[in-house]
Amino acid sequence: MTRAVFLTGATGFLGARLAADFAERDCEVHALVRRGSDPSNLEHLGCQLHPGDLRERDTLERALGAVCAEHERPLVIH
Repeated sequence: MTRAVFLTGATGFLGARLAADFAERDCEVHALVRRGSDPSNLEHLGCQLHPGDLRERDTLERALGAVCAEHERPLVIH
């Protein structure tokens, strides 16, 4: 069973490196991506992108809900 990881801040310096590390370990990486951010490095890694913002409860709930619908216990990293 593939481990799912949900990252916030994945377009930033540290988050991008975490996304790459988890992708190399064959994890299914999901990333919360704010409007205006450049997700090209995440797309290259095969990450599943979820548009939203931590300050917008509905987009965060939708993104996490989508991940939890497919995976029983995803790892959440903020």
